[in-house]
Amino acid sequence: MPTIVVGCPVYDRAWILPRWKEHLDLAIPKGFDVELAFVCNGNDEETMNIVEAWDAKVFYYSESDRSDASQRVWNESRYKHMCKLRNLLLDGVRVMAPDYFLSLDSDILLDDRAITSALDALDTVQDAWACGMRLYMTPTSEAYTSAIRWGRDRHFRATGQRVQKVDVIMAAKLMLPLAYHIDYEVHKMGEDAGWSNAVTNEGGVLIWDGRISNKHVMSKSDLDKYDSRVGF
Repeated sequence: MPTIVVGCPVYDRAWILPRWKEHLDLAIPKGFDVELAFVCNGNDEETMNIVEAWDAKVFYYSESDRSDASQRVWNESRYKHMCKLRNLLLDGVRVMAPDYFLSLDSDILLDDRAITSALDALDTVQDAWACGMRLYMTPTSEAYTSAIRWGRDRHFRATGQRVQKVDVIMAAKLMLPLAYHIDYEVHKMGEDAGWSNAVTNEGGVLIWDGRISNKHVMSKSDLDKYDSRVGF
């Protein structure tokens, strides 16, 4: 039976985690053995109680000064901190040694076809190490998708409802073991860009599945809003 671990760092996410798991449960393909794994701040009892009730693997950190973790304040210090948390999670995933690791940020609600589609994409593209899932990185625009291609002096967001090779994937990434053995690194565009660069520097191929759209809920007030870009 193939195994998949799903998880992410979490902080102040009690408002969305139950919905996150509902969508995840519907998206897990039949015949998969699933485990959950999170990095959680030991001071965030509400979030901690939810993930512990799921019998998830929980890796704790206790930095009490991370009150900005639930806010979208991005700077070098925050990127370094996120690298630390994501690498702490990867250390745990490597011990668990699943066939796949789905790094799924806690504000992403999956379409119920998303994982099956990403698995198909990985099977289709030779030498692919990880597949990003389509979502949008802003509340309303379709211009800022969750994948990037580097240009000579600028970068381009991936578009199109197809599977394609890209340079950066973010927020929802289905990884093979070769990929989850690569550490996150600091990058001016965020730790996902640093990790993606590290993968390609090791000879890995990254792909993005634009066929299925998933919902990025960027605030509590948007949790129950219909996103016409996604269809739910």
